[in-house]
Amino acid sequence: MHRRKSIVLIIASLFVYVSCSSSFLNFFRWYERSKAGLTEKTVMIDGHTVHYLEGGKGDTVLCIHGFGGTMDHWTRFARYMTDAYRVVALDLPGFGDSSFKEGGDYSIAKQVERVHEFAHTLKLQKFHIVGNSMGGYIAGYYAITYPDDVITLGLFAAAGVKSPNESELTKELKKGNNPLIVEDVKSYDRLMEFVFYKPIWLPGFAKQYFATQAVAKKTHFQYIFKQIHDVTLLEKYLGNIHAPTLLLWGENDRVLDVSGAYVFKEKIRNAQLVVFKECGHLPMIEKPEESATVYKRFLKGQKVEL
Repeated sequence: MHRRKSIVLIIASLFVYVSCSSSFLNFFRWYERSKAGLTEKTVMIDGHTVHYLEGGKGDTVLCIHGFGGTMDHWTRFARYMTDAYRVVALDLPGFGDSSFKEGGDYSIAKQVERVHEFAHTLKLQKFHIVGNSMGGYIAGYYAITYPDDVITLGLFAAAGVKSPNESELTKELKKGNNPLIVEDVKSYDRLMEFVFYKPIWLPGFAKQYFATQAVAKKTHFQYIFKQIHDVTLLEKYLGNIHAPTLLLWGENDRVLDVSGAYVFKEKIRNAQLVVFKECGHLPMIEKPEESATVYKRFLKGQKVEL
């Protein structure tokens, strides 16, 4: 009887805690992060308050999200990493919970400088760096600019080259549409369908929050997108990447066509390519365990390319 009362009290307390959407979201984020052993911290970088997640022990893996993304894009991937590696994932200035400054510089080159300052502030010396989409562009540019910092490079559906086959995103941009910018709450579902092969399930309160946040930051994202719009500038420098490199792509990527992966493969001397079937633009979210398994094998120096 006492045990039953205790269970009822616990459930009642939990219900009170999550009785509003913000508490629901906080609980949801806490759960995802705790499953990965990650905790949130902040640091000042280039006058910006930068939020980041950190957890695990071992060699450091620095994770960089893509356009419109956040540090939480890496939490599910990190579940399978923190047993053997120290994972650090940041919200780039202008994104997530990190600060945005009107009229600020959010170009790829400037973000690379900030990531370098971030790594220096955290006293990271040599580390593995992995990025998705715009974050892959930043990671690749970082490996070229600061080669002594980088042990290995991970490019997960990375921007930075002109793909032989035009992506759906490029086609939409030519029409004056940007599927990555959320215009209203309803268009958030269209964004999910665009970036995933099969949209992942989100609790209704979480989807509502993320959609509302994306709409609120629409003008910020439009401003930043104009600064990074030419996403092919990395291509001519790829021969300067000397770190062992893993290219990981989704076969069904609508944002950056998978044909771009082979451009990276051709121009980076020490690169391996893995393409997931039935996967969109965010493999570390859509296939977190598979992505982490391939990535850990790569970090151990194993051959992962089929």
